[in-house]
Amino acid sequence: MFIGHFAMAFAAKKVDNKPSLGTTFFAAQWLDLLWPVLLLTGTESARIAPAGSAIPLEFINYLVSHSLLFVLFWSLLFGVLYYMVKRNFKSALGRCKSYTSNLVSTFVG
Repeated sequence: MFIGHFAMAFAAKKVDNKPSLGTTFFAAQWLDLLWPVLLLTGTESARIAPAGSAIPLEFINYLVSHSLLFVLFWSLLFGVLYYMVKRNFKSALGRCKSYTSNLVSTFVG
């Protein structure tokens, strides 16, 4: 699952090499880094799946980190924050795209 995120980060880095690779990886992974925090705070929920399941967790509610609306919101927020710090519109737009890769790799993978 994560390999798709890294592929999108490498592709974004190839298009615009101004941002560091770490920033690009962070943009592509942010939702998956945010998810455990939301899980611990009770905002989202999951439980251990029954024995014999292919996936060890049963995802009950993860609307804040991985829903279409919030993925677009988080990507826009990340792009705006990046622009405010670096003042580079092209790079900020690229970070938005690599951030949205989480959504793309979820549907493809």
